[in-house]
Amino acid sequence: MKIRTLAGSDWLMRDHMREAKREHLTYDLRHIAFNPAQAMSDAHLSEFSERLSQELKADSSHMTLTIHQKEGTTHGHLILPEWQGDHVLSSRFSWMRV
Repeated sequence: MKIRTLAGSDWLMRDHMREAKREHLTYDLRHIAFNPAQAMSDAHLSEFSERLSQELKADSSHMTLTIHQKEGTTHGHLILPEWQGDHVLSSRFSWMRV
């Protein structure tokens, strides 16, 4: 299985976990897994992740995005820090709003 990181890094996620601890948050990272029904290019997966970040009022420059093959289809993982510098991520909805 080949795993590719399109944005972010392990270091970035560890930094966000330290920041959440400093802010005394219960949660440090938000993990969103997605498995599109149709094949998506890396560019489309990145655009999708950007839109999810916008929906959650997250700074997409702090996201980590990895993709890999799962059962023959591309599967993605978007990881965002709960702490966004001046607010915690929105959790009003657990699905993408249109």
